[in-house]
Amino acid sequence: MAVCSEESDAIFHNGMKTLALIGVGKWGKNIVSTLERLPEARLRYLCARKKESLAPYPDTYEKLTDWHKILERTDLDAVLIATPPSTHYEFIESALKAGKDVFVEKPMVLSLREAEQIQELVLESGRVFMVGYEYLFNDHINYLKKEIENGSLGKILEVRHEHVLSPSRPDVDIFWDEAPHPLSIFLHFFNPQKLISAEGDIQHDTASSDL
Repeated sequence: MAVCSEESDAIFHNGMKTLALIGVGKWGKNIVSTLERLPEARLRYLCARKKESLAPYPDTYEKLTDWHKILERTDLDAVLIATPPSTHYEFIESALKAGKDVFVEKPMVLSLREAEQIQELVLESGRVFMVGYEYLFNDHINYLKKEIENGSLGKILEVRHEHVLSPSRPDVDIFWDEAPHPLSIFLHFFNPQKLISAEGDIQHDTASSDL
C-alpha cells in the first residue's frame, strides 16, 4: 500500500534538493550510488546507528548517528529511509511532521493501521511521499502494461508471481520482504477496485502469490 501527494518525480520539481539518507546498509549503499548520478539531488546527510557503518563514506557527507538531529537541519528538503521495516513508521511519522518529503523502501509499514495513519499524515502535511516500488519504472513492466491495456493478451483471469533466494531479514519474513513488489505491479497493471481473493505461500527461501 502506498500514497503519494504528487507525481513520483515531484520531489525534484523545483530544482536541486538537499537530501538525507537514514540507513546505509545493503540497500542504502545502492541509494547513495544512484543519487550520486542525479544532478538534481544533493545527498548531504548520512545516518546510521554505528559510526563504523559510516566510515567508508567520504567526509563530503555530514555523518550522524542520531537521526533526530537530521530532522533539525533547516536546509533539508527530503528524507530517504532504508532501514529495517519495523523502524519505518517512526521515521516516516517524524519526517512528515518535521515538514520533509519522504521516500521509504518497501514494505512501507507492517500493519494496515500504521498505513492508514501514514496516509492521514501525508494528506495533512501536503508533503511528497513515495515508496520504493522500482519495478513500476521498469521498461519491461510498462511494456506489459500497454499490451494489457490494448487487449493484446486477451482477458486475464489470474496472475501469479514467484520470487526465490531473498536475503534473510531479522524483522520480516520473505513474504513481507518480496510480496510488495508483485502486488505493486498487479495494481499498476489492473487498477482493481476490489480484491476478490489472494493466496500466498512460503517455502524456505521462496515466496509465491496468486490473485
